Amino acid sequence: MNFLFTNDKQKMLRTVAGNLLEAKEDYIVHQCNCYTVTSHGLSKTIADCFPWANHYATRRRLGRRNLAIEEDRDKFGSIKVIQGPNGGGVVCLFAQLCPGKPGHYHSYPNWQIDTKEERLAKFKSCLRKLGRFCQQGEDITVAFPYKIGCGLAGGDWNQYFDAIKHFVEKYNIDATIYKL
Repeated sequence: MNFLFTNDKQKMLRTVAGNLLEAKEDYIVHQCNCYTVTSHGLSKTIADCFPWANHYATRRRLGRRNLAIEEDRDKFGSIKVIQGPNGGGVVCLFAQLCPGKPGHYHSYPNWQIDTKEERLAKFKSCLRKLGRFCQQGEDITVAFPYKIGCGLAGGDWNQYFDAIKHFVEKYNIDATIYKL
């Protein structure tokens, strides 16, 4: 399924069958939580394939919990661009505080504000930051996983897909959604 948006330069959002880890775009984008020190789901797969992109490994553990010390936690709604050793890279969208679905991890700080609605709002905020980052370069392309924020994180794909479409249109970015 292709969605074409035209501006002064023609940019496109397309969905393709393929492996995100083999994407030819400049940056692979994925959603991450702000708190844990170990990765799961797609974050683990990315870390296994691209060890340099394992941002969870940079966090220091608080005791024996899967929780980073406060100063190592990422800000809810921020992004981290991790440059690859041979160009391109991985972009982490910190659009969820806690791991898993909203409200499932009551032992994490501020879990009450980590709602489905707030995650979507932070995802959109992250996309705005990503858009500004992409505008700093020339014709930067990005790759998203199909149903980003909707697997382990429990989001609504229709809402996330609409946010991605808006991102492509507003920032005039070439983006591909990879669906296995």
